[in-house]
Amino acid sequence: MCVRTISRDHVELNSLPVATFKNLLDQLPTQTKIDFCGTTGDAMMHKDILEMFEKALEQGRTSNTHTNGGSRNVEFFKRLGEISAKSEGRISVTFAIDGLEDTSALYRIDTDYNKVIENAKSYIGAGGYALWQYIIFEHNQHQVEQAQQIATNFGFKKFKSFPSVRFRLPEVEVQASAYQRKINKNKSALKLKTSDQPPQVQITHRKKTTQQLMQEQDNDISCRTFKKNEIFVDEIGRVWPCCFWHAESVANPDFKEFYKELTDKVGKDWNSLHHHSIQDILGSYVFQDFLPNSFAKKIPKCVTCIAKCSTGKEMRNSSLTQTTKIK
Repeated sequence: MCVRTISRDHVELNSLPVATFKNLLDQLPTQTKIDFCGTTGDAMMHKDILEMFEKALEQGRTSNTHTNGGSRNVEFFKRLGEISAKSEGRISVTFAIDGLEDTSALYRIDTDYNKVIENAKSYIGAGGYALWQYIIFEHNQHQVEQAQQIATNFGFKKFKSFPSVRFRLPEVEVQASAYQRKINKNKSALKLKTSDQPPQVQITHRKKTTQQLMQEQDNDISCRTFKKNEIFVDEIGRVWPCCFWHAESVANPDFKEFYKELTDKVGKDWNSLHHHSIQDILGSYVFQDFLPNSFAKKIPKCVTCIAKCSTGKEMRNSSLTQTTKIK
């Protein structure tokens, strides 16, 4: 979850120190996959991101980075493509391009489609392994096949598309006004259909009180973190069970109340890589006791776990995701 979708313009910008990143990699098994997916900003904006890729290459790791491709320049992406080529495709980049020249910036605000394509072509031309990710909205659903053909022509290895879980469903994840700002800012790019206007009412789990969520304690939790053995490391070096915990700790008052009770027990630096090793953090009360016992319904669950990962509330229906390998 992107923090900026719930805290809007009030995001404190930080970057994970490269020394902290390298120290973390030295503690992890080499088969551990690294996924750079910025939730407070695009990973490509990290000033040391190429050095981080070099570290992953040095250790023979598999790594993927998600980017809108709108920052940096062709020379930067050429260097990144060369690193990917040396890794024989283990290091890859997913370009999030949700439309074509007239539609892509409606969601990827302030990006220039032509610049994104030039950066991607530079990366691919240097031997980089590239994937095109396409989120389907009403305003770009008519361009999916054309985008896939462009991906084929330019040398992308895969094309993945899936329908948005925002703006078009009864339970949306951001305020309607936020999407309206996107439309207004880019209205010259596309004349929208009446049906493509943003919803007038925001209905999210944040409309529910903590008490209402606590009434859903009997709901089963389908936890991706536990299923896939994942962790989330944020921009200041804190280790979380998932990106939802990170985002909610920044922006959701209900979670902050719950989290204060937890930190009163374990200390505010319990998950900091600046104070603990990754092994100590994963062996902590939160990972070893609290989460397993809450899922087993032995103790009250975290309200964010209920709101986000109760059975039937999964953020994305994987059956609607289509991934095409490009020959």
